[in-house]
Amino acid sequence: MKGCLPGKVLSLKQFMRRAEVLHLYRDILRAVRQIPNETDRKQMLEWARTDFRKNMNETNEDSIKIMMAYGKKTLKQFQNVLHLSR
Repeated sequence: MKGCLPGKVLSLKQFMRRAEVLHLYRDILRAVRQIPNETDRKQMLEWARTDFRKNMNETNEDSIKIMMAYGKKTLKQFQNVLHLSR
């Protein structure tokens, strides 16, 4: 049965990293949903989608780690701003 499996099978390390990236992406989307202004919310949502799509084919482990650290730091700062604005 051809076509049942994806063309590229991920290693366990790659699978775990992918899960971590998806978790960060979902956390960012959850945070963006809390933005009260609809225009700002749409802009932030588009920014997140564009940024993740732009880097979705990255395979360099060091680059992925750097982007993940930056994303986590940015999310934390964003959550703090949202918390203070309430």
